[in-house]
Amino acid sequence: MEIKAILFDIGDTLINYGQANVNALFRQGGRLTYEYLCDQFGREKMPSFHWYNFRHLLSIRYHYVLSMITKIEFHTEELLARRGRYMGLDLSQEQLEHLCHLWYYPLGKAAYVEPDIVETFEALKQMNLKLCVISNTFVPGYVLDSHLEQIGIRQYFDYWVYSCDTRYRKPRREIYQAALDKLQIDPGQIIMVGDRYKEDVKGPGKLGILGIIKKGVTNNKRKYPEGTVTIEHISDLPGLIKDWQKIKKRPELRTQA
Repeated sequence: MEIKAILFDIGDTLINYGQANVNALFRQGGRLTYEYLCDQFGREKMPSFHWYNFRHLLSIRYHYVLSMITKIEFHTEELLARRGRYMGLDLSQEQLEHLCHLWYYPLGKAAYVEPDIVETFEALKQMNLKLCVISNTFVPGYVLDSHLEQIGIRQYFDYWVYSCDTRYRKPRREIYQAALDKLQIDPGQIIMVGDRYKEDVKGPGKLGILGIIKKGVTNNKRKYPEGTVTIEHISDLPGLIKDWQKIKKRPELRTQA
C-alpha cells in the first residue's frame, strides 16, 4: 500500500538529547530564568536562587510523575504562571514565553541532529508525503518549533501535535486521533517514527498506523518483538519507503506488549 504520511516523534528521534545530565541542564535553565526575572522585577523581590530552583524542580517533577501515571499532560507555561503568582510576580504573556525559551535553552544547546537531516526531509517532501510532528512534551510547542526551525526542518512539516496542547500523552488514543484528524489520510497509509515501543509502535498500531523504531543512544540495547521495524538513522526512511512502494506492501503491524 502507498505511504502518504509520516508521524515523527521529536526527542531522540529528530532531536537527539542522548544521555544528557538533566539536573545540571535544569540548573542552568533555572539560572537563566532567575537572572531574567531579577532584571525584570528587581532582585529584592526574588527569593534566593537555591530556593527558586528547588521549588521549580520539585514542581516539574511532581507534575511529570503525575502525567506519566494519568497520561494527561501539563503545560510549562501554565506552571510558570502559577509559580510567578506565588512569588508575587505578574508575568505577561511575552515574559512567560521568554521564560519557557530560557528553561529549554541549555537542553536544546546540548542536543544534536543527524548531519544530513535537511537533505533527508527534502527527499521526503519530494516524495509528496505529508509530515506531522506528534510528541509528548510539557515544553510549549512554540519552543520546540523554534528548535526545529533552527535546525532547518520546521518548514517541511504540515502539522504539529503536542501533548501539552491536546492534554493527552502517547500512548493515549486521543493524541494519535488528533493527528489523523489533521491529516485526513487512511491510517493504513501512515507510518510513525519514534524511539519508544509503547508510544510509537504499540499505541499507533491500535489505530492501524505502522510504527518504526528509531534506534539511538537511549534505546540501542533494548529488545523488541519479532517483526518490529527499526532504523538506525532518519536518513534510512526515503529508501525504506521506496522499497515498500515497489513491492506495494508494508510490514504487518506488531502491537504486542
